[in-house]
Amino acid sequence: MIKSNKYKMLNTGESGFTIIEVLIAMAIFSIGILAVGMMQINSTGGNTNAQSVTYSSEWALGQAEWLLTQGAANVSAYDAIVTTNPPQALDGIDNNYNGQIDEAGETGPISISWTVNEVDLGPNIGTDIYNYKIVTVTVTKTLGGQTRTISLQNRIPKIV
Repeated sequence: MIKSNKYKMLNTGESGFTIIEVLIAMAIFSIGILAVGMMQINSTGGNTNAQSVTYSSEWALGQAEWLLTQGAANVSAYDAIVTTNPPQALDGIDNNYNGQIDEAGETGPISISWTVNEVDLGPNIGTDIYNYKIVTVTVTKTLGGQTRTISLQNRIPKIV
């Protein structure tokens, strides 16, 4: 009598992966691709925030430097440096990101203002510069329900 083993695997010489191994490999690969995609989305958002901070800082620094040059021109220009919240159509920045500065009726998510505090210590303190103004330039951006503010503070001496 010949015994037959119906559960005996035939060795056909073929090799490869089972369908289960392929499915597990695809699942692991998919999770990795999703993680890379999320990293890309997060880095894009970070770059957008960095660009916004850079623009706001540039505008605040530009305004602070302009005020510094105004203070050095003459006494009447120095005295004219006061707290200001200019309208967006006259503030010297591109409030709506369209490439034009101060066009008529301009509105947008960015505004700039500055506060001025006069300091007069009197001439008897032993220094040449005893009268100066502390100017704080503030750029505010409101977009998507979030408000971000950058402030720069500068001292403008009365040297004229």
